[in-house]
Amino acid sequence: MTYEELTKKNYLLFVDLTVNPKNHIVFEVINGERKNIVDLSARSCTSKRFQMDQIPCAHAIAVFQKSNLDPYDYCSPYYTKETMVAAYKENVYPVGNKDNWQVPENLKSLIVYPPEGRIRVDRPKKRRCKTHWERNRKILKLIQCSKCKQNGHNKRTCKNPTKND
Repeated sequence: MTYEELTKKNYLLFVDLTVNPKNHIVFEVINGERKNIVDLSARSCTSKRFQMDQIPCAHAIAVFQKSNLDPYDYCSPYYTKETMVAAYKENVYPVGNKDNWQVPENLKSLIVYPPEGRIRVDRPKKRRCKTHWERNRKILKLIQCSKCKQNGHNKRTCKNPTKND
């Protein structure tokens, strides 16, 4: 998922949020029973998504909408086109054949050992530990019941009468 897609997804999630300003920098964002605090000066949210991704979370976007601010001004500069172009601006020269390298004598005689550490007995992890919003991605998608055609639940948990088309 690109960072632009992540920002657009956060735009879709902010619709149900209620924003209560504490002052012009700190805001309380309420989603049902959950409360999050967004601090614009620190670019932080108590959900920690704003700090982790360095892209405004849905709570921060709700604050930006209420304050008429541009969310892109609060994204990390690493996601800009200028930073991407600057990363590849410098020339990278090939190192050539290993026989032609000029290595100082003090480095040639240096022996580098592998890092010391415990070798784990069990099977190594294949994937990183995902955060709760990545694990619950299916919950974030709009679920529609095939029985009553309402959003928010599925056919198995439906308590509404069947809707005839």
